[in-house]
Amino acid sequence: MSAAAEDASGKDPAQRDAWAIATLLRNFSPRTGRWRTPTGEAWQPALAIEAVLSSYERNRDVRSLNVVEKSFARYRGRRSRFFDDNGWYLNAWLRAYDATGDPKYLTEARALFAAMTLGWDERCGGGLWWNGDRTYKNAITNELFLLAAARLSRRTGLDLYRQWARRTWSFIEASGLINEAGLVNDGLDADCRNNAQPTWTYNQGVLVGGLVELWRVTGEDALLATARRVADAAIANLTGDSVLRDLTEPDPSNADSHLFKGILAHHLARLHRLDRSAQPGYGPFLAANAEAAWTRARDPVRGVGLDWAGPPTTVTGATHTAASLLFAEVALLDRDEPSTVRAPVGAGTRYAAEDAELDGVAATRGGPVVSDRDGQVIRFTVESTGVRPGSVTVRYAAGAGDGYRGVHIDGVRVADGLLFTGTGGWDRYTTVSLDVALAAGRRRVSIAYEASRGSRTALHVDSLTVR
Repeated sequence: MSAAAEDASGKDPAQRDAWAIATLLRNFSPRTGRWRTPTGEAWQPALAIEAVLSSYERNRDVRSLNVVEKSFARYRGRRSRFFDDNGWYLNAWLRAYDATGDPKYLTEARALFAAMTLGWDERCGGGLWWNGDRTYKNAITNELFLLAAARLSRRTGLDLYRQWARRTWSFIEASGLINEAGLVNDGLDADCRNNAQPTWTYNQGVLVGGLVELWRVTGEDALLATARRVADAAIANLTGDSVLRDLTEPDPSNADSHLFKGILAHHLARLHRLDRSAQPGYGPFLAANAEAAWTRARDPVRGVGLDWAGPPTTVTGATHTAASLLFAEVALLDRDEPSTVRAPVGAGTRYAAEDAELDGVAATRGGPVVSDRDGQVIRFTVESTGVRPGSVTVRYAAGAGDGYRGVHIDGVRVADGLLFTGTGGWDRYTTVSLDVALAAGRRRVSIAYEASRGSRTALHVDSLTVR
């Protein structure tokens, strides 16, 4: 995905998004899945993944999907003593599940959520601690937990998560974290009172996102009223010349804050898309910020800098991630939020390897289908209900290296060079999924080894699941 391949001179939001993601990927290693950010791998890579996912939601480019797959291979199972770090990855994996339908993302998100619950106690009336030292209860940790709980409630149908979301919002609402101006301060002091520390942009954004998601679970209008109050307060108080600006800018010494504004933009867009007619101001505000970041803060080679009002004097992987989140969401502004979520893990129809054909012949019974040479095609004949959103999921094992395959439906190519990450052993299975809404009826799904298109590495394909 070369930045030079995109026309970065126009004003088209899709072109800006494409340029931003291509530039962002200079901070990504396709070999290791590692993201380079100013705070290391603590939490900022999760937002880079979110930016790529937002772009993928628009263009369904398999190259973006491959970045998410390789990132997951690196960060899966990552646990931190800082509960907010866990919350960023947890929410990134929930976005990945929404975008792809792959059950591995939802499974990992649920495991991360369970790990976060260990940080909850009744001190200050409830809430999560910032880290294992249990000396500070702050806003962002609890906002991320609220967002994740509400998302998990919708995606699993389990009342457990709904209860956690309700409980977390009750704590935040009663804690005093939201000040009289409608802004969220950083945390609580030793006496469980608002500590009057900075009202960072990201604290406003994640709370807005959490309240929008909880509204989707409960339908309670008071939640949206609070989300709009916080959003409006942020726009009124955290801007300079109508451009978002954090309190320490343009000082770049706080590396965490390099990303904060993009997180607010990311969640403002979701509030905007919820009801564009009722809140027309958020869309134009985001578009104006994108215009400022593009024309005043962008270095065409290095990326977008810290201060969206310009000039681009401080450009890091995190400052550019923030702008990438902004550009991706502006490119999606006119798209409606989906009214339904994917079927939970376990739903769908599974077709075992013995149901497949290998090069037009019935596959060997009693084990996986082995794909290990150029020209091989594994074909599954499936019955689709035409349900949307839908997906196809391949369960497979691989050696140490990564494999790539073409995917075709009824002879039409839908993925060119889909990444199958190495699993490190033939008894270690994982999955990869494509967001593909199959038309109702009998369909043929083919997985092709195409050396001329980059296919390599043997795969053991165990099954295909259609949702």
